[in-house]
Amino acid sequence: MKVTVNKVDEANVLVSGTIEQGVVEANIERLAVQAGKEMKVDGFRKGKVPPHVVKKLHGDKLIQDAEADALRDLIDTGIKEAGLNAADVLGQPTFKKYDKTDSGIEVEVEISTRPEFKAEGYMDVVPAFDKPTASDEEVDAKLTEIAAQQAPFEKIKRKRMVKDGDMTLIDFEGFVDGVAFDGGKAEKFNLKIGSNQFIPGFEEQIIGMKYEEEKTVTVTFPAEYQSADL
Repeated sequence: MKVTVNKVDEANVLVSGTIEQGVVEANIERLAVQAGKEMKVDGFRKGKVPPHVVKKLHGDKLIQDAEADALRDLIDTGIKEAGLNAADVLGQPTFKKYDKTDSGIEVEVEISTRPEFKAEGYMDVVPAFDKPTASDEEVDAKLTEIAAQQAPFEKIKRKRMVKDGDMTLIDFEGFVDGVAFDGGKAEKFNLKIGSNQFIPGFEEQIIGMKYEEEKTVTVTFPAEYQSADL
């Protein structure tokens, strides 16, 4: 297979070549042998269908697949000869020529590539800024915070009352004037007591509860709460 590569411009190359008829025929034979190992045809044991029978039954499909395989090989060869990687190729190739003759297939295909450019002068437009600094104490405090967030939870061995700082798993449902409101219900919700994740007064009333205990918690929604209805 002869392949020629010409650079059209900074972002495109033209790959030209000839796919010899012998290459296509070899691909047809290979594909027919592979298909014969998987096909089931009356009069033959499964997987023992001769290539000539496969060609007779699926000749057009074999030719199409054989030409497609040869075309992929030609394009891959062109990409390598152009010194490109697969990541450099943009989009799908554009066919400029695809002429079938008795001796083979004449092909010309244009491939778009990532353009080469040099970034210059960009530092002139970067505004000046002071590099932030942090004390050792601030770094240690942040690392401690991250470690606490990533620490695994372990179920306590003995059932005791909830204490401040505990991570709890709770089910809850909220009501206003005896009517449940949207977004006020959850099951198996992880709540760390003292995190102030809920509205004021909620977490404090969880302290002292026992395992599987049910309790009515009464709270007042703050005036600046996200839902005006509450």
